[in-house]
Amino acid sequence: MMGFRGKYANYNKRKVKAEAFGHKWDSEFELTRYKELRFLAGVGLITDLECQPSFPLIVKQKKIGKYTADFRYKIASSGKIIVEDIKTVMTAGEAAFRLRIKLVDALHSVQVKITGPIKRKKQKPQ
Repeated sequence: MMGFRGKYANYNKRKVKAEAFGHKWDSEFELTRYKELRFLAGVGLITDLECQPSFPLIVKQKKIGKYTADFRYKIASSGKIIVEDIKTVMTAGEAAFRLRIKLVDALHSVQVKITGPIKRKKQKPQ
């Protein structure tokens, strides 16, 4: 079967781009962020680092789906739990994604921190 081509060719594609630490990562950025978080855990700034935490989305005793973030960890100094998800600007702006984030907040009292690669604008030569 031929893949979807054109303007949105990469939109539905879930290609693993990196493999390390016995885990398959969706992007190099996600792997890099994991390395940063492991370093922070190693020096004691964060604890309880977890990859791919999942949150069931249950409304009126009916499961309507689940939300899986990229990381969950605890800030050692404050005890605050952080749930972090790596998204591109395009994905983070989708209505379906924003709805899932709102459901996670409403059902689990969890605010998701959205991070992702920042595309820098090319500077014009002077």
